[in-house]
Amino acid sequence: MAEANRRALETGYRLGETEESFAVNYIVARAPTEPGTYRIVNGNEASALGFATAARLAGKPLVYSSYPITPATDVLHELAKLKHLDVRTIQYEDEIGAMGSAIGAAFGGTFSLTGTSGPGVCLKSEAINLAIILELPVVILNVQRGGPSTGTPTKTEQADLLQAFAGRNGESPIPILAAANPADFFDVAIGAESSFIARTVDMFQQHMSDVLLRAAEHRGATLVEIAQNCVIFNDGAWKHLTDPDAKLENVLYLEHGKPMRLAQKRQKGIRLNGFRPEVVDVAEVGEENLLVHYEKAEEPTLAYFLSRMGPPEFPTPVGVFRSIDKPVHDQLLLEQVREAEDKKSPDMNALYRQGQTCEVPQDAT
Repeated sequence: MAEANRRALETGYRLGETEESFAVNYIVARAPTEPGTYRIVNGNEASALGFATAARLAGKPLVYSSYPITPATDVLHELAKLKHLDVRTIQYEDEIGAMGSAIGAAFGGTFSLTGTSGPGVCLKSEAINLAIILELPVVILNVQRGGPSTGTPTKTEQADLLQAFAGRNGESPIPILAAANPADFFDVAIGAESSFIARTVDMFQQHMSDVLLRAAEHRGATLVEIAQNCVIFNDGAWKHLTDPDAKLENVLYLEHGKPMRLAQKRQKGIRLNGFRPEVVDVAEVGEENLLVHYEKAEEPTLAYFLSRMGPPEFPTPVGVFRSIDKPVHDQLLLEQVREAEDKKSPDMNALYRQGQTCEVPQDAT
């Protein structure tokens, strides 16, 4: 029996080489890889780590409500391992129950997350409308798969993005973030005009403390990227920023209202040459020609421009990219309530007597 199973497995493995249905075969060579230790991680595992990190940065417990649907089930498995990070996972019997739980968790003030795939987005659609009309923040992870998968092998594929975009009744607008790589998330935050965006390095302890304090004091959503060294998974990845000699040329400290000058005795700086930045010698071009950092700019172009800078051509900017004052949800909601109260006095008697009425004369029989 064991030998028969082994042969069946090997035959399936060799099918691609022996199958004569294809006129042309392609052999994809191994990609060149630098020697070193690499973390093997797939999209679902990375998503679980990312959401746990986001909840920690937000200072809220993460509640993940989900029905196990392929290929999103692994997110439930990974998050279930993170109870020590204040992560709670709830497995539901169906997609509607999972979405209802996510709405309740959001109402309770947690970082509420639910995960699914295309058919699950369809089943959740009515409850998604409820979250929209209640203005409750729920994050929906759509691990996309290819086409109608019932009865056929399920494969991960960006094929049901349209379902997420338009799979609801009436006017139900929701933001959809389709990331191509990890760096996209930083750019997406700027593109969405987040009101506070910053970057720091774990080894810059005073700098990191200052950035995190400012983020905590900021009213509204904040995004802080921390370049953090991990001796197990990415040891030395940020050495160009932390090495005492290397960081002089590779770190650009952002200071509001001041010219952009590198750390190396501040002899070099950043100048805008047309629409392209360049590293210049301050003595040659003059400090007055350097680009001045202005974190209060309402227009996010400068913050986006800084987010694209990095080695080997440019230094890595650290500090506050953007910090502007914008109305937050609870402030706008309270203003709407006060406006409604000012327009109408809380007269219950008037409330009972308004609307459609009729008059009965005294001599009516």
